[in-house]
Amino acid sequence: MNQIEQRTMKKVFRRLVPFLMFCYFFNFLDRVNVSFAALDMNKDLGFSASVFGFGSGILFLAYMLCETPSNVLLTRFGARKWLARIMVSWGIIASSMVFITGEFSFYTLRVLLGAAEAGFFPGIIYYLTLWFPGVYRARVTGLFMACIPLSAALGSPLSTSLLYLDGILGLRGWQWLFLLEGIPSILLGVTTFFYLTERPRQVPAAEDLARIGSPSRWSGPFRKSSAGSAPRACRCTGYEIRAGARCLPLVANEDLVFRQGHGRFLL
Repeated sequence: MNQIEQRTMKKVFRRLVPFLMFCYFFNFLDRVNVSFAALDMNKDLGFSASVFGFGSGILFLAYMLCETPSNVLLTRFGARKWLARIMVSWGIIASSMVFITGEFSFYTLRVLLGAAEAGFFPGIIYYLTLWFPGVYRARVTGLFMACIPLSAALGSPLSTSLLYLDGILGLRGWQWLFLLEGIPSILLGVTTFFYLTERPRQVPAAEDLARIGSPSRWSGPFRKSSAGSAPRACRCTGYEIRAGARCLPLVANEDLVFRQGHGRFLL
C-alpha cells in the first residue's frame, strides 16, 4: 500500500464518511423521536399504551416490506439520487407528524415514514463499496456504524431539549420536536443530490500523475497488455475525484491498466 493510495483514501474518507454519518444521525432521530414525544403526545391525543406501541412498531413492518424494493430501485436510479429521494421523503413525512390528530393519522404517518426510510442504511453501505476497495471497506463500514451509538448518545438530549419549546407559536413541545428534527433531513436530502458523486468513473477530469509521483511509486494491480518495459518517454494520467475546488487522485476499486506503447494509465 503506497503513500499515494493512502493519501487518496484519506481524502475520499474525509469527504464522504462524515457527511454520510451526519445524514444517518437524522435518520436515527426521525425514527426514534416518537419515544421522546410519547409522554406529552399520548396525553394530548388520548393514546393508550397499546395504541402508541402499535404505532411505534408498525414503522418497522413497513420498513421491512419496502427494504428490498427500495434497494432494487437504488441500483436502477443510482445511489446518489435514491439516497437524496429517501431523505427528502422521510423529512417531509417526519415533519408532517406535527399534524397528528388521532390514531388513524398516527398509524398512517408511521407506515409512510417506515416506507420512506427503507433502503437508506443498506444504500449507504452499497455507496461506500463504490468508492473504497475491499481492503478498506471493513474499516470504513465499522467507522460509519459507530454513528449508531453516537446518534443515541447525542440524539437523546437534543430531543429532550426540544420539548421545552412547548407553547411557542401555539405548538406543543412534541410538535416542535417532529418539526425541527424533520426539516434538516429535507435540507440534507437536497444537499446529497448535489454533493455526492455517483461513482468514481463519473469523475470528469484527469491530471498528470507526475504531479503526485512517478509511476514506479504505484503498487496497485497494474496489468500489461504485452511483455516488456515501459517506454522511457511516456505520459501517465489518472482519474481524480473532484472535491469542491480540489481534485483528488483516485485509487479506488477500478483496475488500473497500463497500455504498452501508448504509455498511459487508464481506469
